[in-house]
Amino acid sequence: MSRLLLLNTDLELGGTPEVIRQLERRLRAAGHAVEVACLGRYGPVAEQIVEQGGVVSAFDRRAMSVVSAVGDLHELIGERKFDRVLSFLM
Repeated sequence: MSRLLLLNTDLELGGTPEVIRQLERRLRAAGHAVEVACLGRYGPVAEQIVEQGGVVSAFDRRAMSVVSAVGDLHELIGERKFDRVLSFLM
């Protein structure tokens, strides 16, 4: 199966983070290795993902420093060897 990274701007309460939470759970149940990352802080949906057994990385970047997260994202992708990155709201 595939190693997947689901990437979003944030994991606060809202429609897209909820879709990511459900997608992460279903992909993992189908046998994929799935992780979630966000450019913002570790929010409530991140906590829910971890509670259901998922893995979350949060870069804790503010709007003005999002560009600095590119290096962190590059490092995460390189370390974890993801096959695919699915990006939402970016």
